[in-house]
Amino acid sequence: MIRLWGYKYSVYTWIVRMALAERGLTHDWTEVNPFDPASDNPHPFGRVPMLAHGDLRLFEVSAITTYLDRAFPGDSWTPDAPLAQARVAQVIGIVDSYGYWPLVREVFAPVLSAQAEGRALDEALVAKGMATSRTVLAALEGIAAEGHVLTGELTRADLHLAPMISYFAIHPAAAQMLAEFPRLNEWFEEIGRRPSCVSTFPDLTLRSE
Repeated sequence: MIRLWGYKYSVYTWIVRMALAERGLTHDWTEVNPFDPASDNPHPFGRVPMLAHGDLRLFEVSAITTYLDRAFPGDSWTPDAPLAQARVAQVIGIVDSYGYWPLVREVFAPVLSAQAEGRALDEALVAKGMATSRTVLAALEGIAAEGHVLTGELTRADLHLAPMISYFAIHPAAAQMLAEFPRLNEWFEEIGRRPSCVSTFPDLTLRSE
């Protein structure tokens, strides 16, 4: 039995849910709010997500997607070629170290929160996030243009990046910026139609924070 602790709005939880969908794996879901100190969160650092498979417990999304790739049948998400493997690791590193904060926390989150609460958008924060996001997108465009990863053949790089870009592109100005990077935009349009991405897209209609 697989059990997943996660937060319904968390982009990192979405990555794991997308990976589970790709493997055709059902799971028990436990909602955990990492922003609520009173939440009963089994993660040792109070974050999300966390996955259990039998007696095994895993946290850190890269570790979880590695496990799902290797432990269950299906097409491998790890390329054979050394450079392609390196690019997968590089995309995941870019997502975690440079992409998450501007794409999600400085663009997606304030835009959606302002809409949900009917208040003015923090234009300065979003402008800062958009400026940094351009650098992130340019780096990813260069990797996509090489043709080793982000090509339509699913890897862990696709799983880690798709939810980030999906959230970012909800903002119309962000979608316009993404269109300036043709190889990355082409990849995003293709991955966005993938059933695992569509079926796990979080319901954002009731977001109130």
